[in-house]
Amino acid sequence: MTIKLLAIVPYEGLRELLKDVCSKYENIVMDIEIADLNGSIPIAREADKRGYDIILSRGGTANIIREYAEIPVIEIPVSGYDILHVLTLIKNSSTKMAAIGFSNICKGTEIVRKLLNIDLPIYSLNKETEVTQVLQKAFNDGIQIVLGDVVTVRAAKEMGYHGILITSGYESVNEAFKEVQRIYDILLKGKAKVNLLEKLLESSSLGVIAVDGQNIIRYTNSAAARILGEETVKLIGDVLAYHVPIIVNLIKNIVNEGKKDVKQYIYIKKKQVYINIVSCPDEIEARYIISLVTDESKIKNSLVQMPSGISTFAQIVGSSVAIKKCIQKAKKLAGLDGNVWIYGESGSGKCMFAQAIHSESSFRKNSFYILDCKQLSELELESELFGNENVVGLIQKGEKGTLYLKDIDGMKLSMQERIVLEVNKGTSMRIIASSSIPFEKSTIREEFSKKLFSIIGELYLKIPSIKERLEDIEEIVRIKIADYNSQYGKQIVGMRAEVINKLMNESWPGNVKELINIITEMPAASDGPYIELSEVDEILRRHEESHKKLSQNTMMVDIGGSWEEIEKKILWHILQEEDMNQSSTAERLGINRTTIWRKLKEYDTTMLQK
Repeated sequence: MTIKLLAIVPYEGLRELLKDVCSKYENIVMDIEIADLNGSIPIAREADKRGYDIILSRGGTANIIREYAEIPVIEIPVSGYDILHVLTLIKNSSTKMAAIGFSNICKGTEIVRKLLNIDLPIYSLNKETEVTQVLQKAFNDGIQIVLGDVVTVRAAKEMGYHGILITSGYESVNEAFKEVQRIYDILLKGKAKVNLLEKLLESSSLGVIAVDGQNIIRYTNSAAARILGEETVKLIGDVLAYHVPIIVNLIKNIVNEGKKDVKQYIYIKKKQVYINIVSCPDEIEARYIISLVTDESKIKNSLVQMPSGISTFAQIVGSSVAIKKCIQKAKKLAGLDGNVWIYGESGSGKCMFAQAIHSESSFRKNSFYILDCKQLSELELESELFGNENVVGLIQKGEKGTLYLKDIDGMKLSMQERIVLEVNKGTSMRIIASSSIPFEKSTIREEFSKKLFSIIGELYLKIPSIKERLEDIEEIVRIKIADYNSQYGKQIVGMRAEVINKLMNESWPGNVKELINIITEMPAASDGPYIELSEVDEILRRHEESHKKLSQNTMMVDIGGSWEEIEKKILWHILQEEDMNQSSTAERLGINRTTIWRKLKEYDTTMLQK
């Protein structure tokens, strides 16, 4: 492959040397432009449009070009040889001289100066606008001749002084050409991967759109264009809102609510579409990746989670009596083929235990499906569990896998009763269900089917809260610090005792999940081998404040009595908070004002105040 190279160099003397070196490389075709610093910007901006693959430049000019060019910029280095040539030239001179330039000049000069034991002052530049000021300081210090790059030497001569240009020699230019070849090889491999990905995306029935931070469409495949009813060429570079304003509103929700993604059904061109928007905050060109699915079977697969790596018992951290007993019992349950009911507080690790049970069971060679009963709508759950005319439901599948019903307490009673009917017909799936609400409370409130519990709860496992296994905190900390060190190349060896004590004394309503979230934040705040309390005090304080806000927003209601009595107490509590305003109470509860009025008529209002 021929490399199309554009050389933008600051002085004419480099032209012939570049041509000479380039003649040794048969696969490089080069054009040369003479421009220095800001004068190179217009040329650099057009380089990509003119079909160049790589730009070659030198010193401060190369640094400026990098800010504006769309293609890679290779810098001709100022080597030790280049500096040695100049210093050898002036070493016996009695005239007071100094080296003035950007970092590429100063660093090399400093090393060679020390090796040759030459008394040569060095003045550093950070930007072009400093040149005159730094030169004037040098001249005030008695400097008569300046060694430097093009901009420094030219300015010195304009001020009436001598300047000696540190030129690039054959070795430096040849090294730069070798780097051009190396970078081009990397570009070719990258382009090959991009082309492969584009072919895969083009052949997919999944619609994919990438938009930047201004909601400009940067990429779309043919499937997405078909769903939107547009031509691909008309979409790329256009504003997303012109075509599907509803997606822009969903992106706004991600930004306003601090979410990482959003998944839901929408309608485009009168067709139901399942959309998944993923936020990529570190990307510039593709801030949001949008996938669109219209095919029913594909929609089904989008709603079922199938972890790529299943957790094992070995990954459950802890050596406390409570967690050891729990693991021991879970391993026994894994060896049985019955359905399992897992109870544990929010964040205690129910999903991890469910996966570990699957990984040691006779079902382990088959799939592990996760259905989030709180996140999916009733319609979505029905489609996943029982299927439709196009797809087979998970319960009716012939596969001997594991179906994990996460947060089953979020499932409506009617759906639970339907599961009872289907399971009684027979299923090859093992069902594991989890809940953060004790079964007894759910049945008292008539939110859970006793029949379903008798089917799924034939085997029962309770996960201990972090409060029941405080001695495991230090071990969890150790593992998470090791993970952080491995990921970010740090060498943190632990936390100070006072930090561990702080963690031990927290309430942790979110249990292990909440603890891990806090621990994960801490190493980034530490500069030393140990995580100090002073370094993470802000993280812990913010954590405590979030608990206070949560408790302030929590409504304490006595749940003794019948469901009707509990409902009355809740309604009266909200009415009082809303100054007996029925409209705002209805809005807060998500029901209409007529329902509030009717319930107040039904209830004995004197009983409401009890």
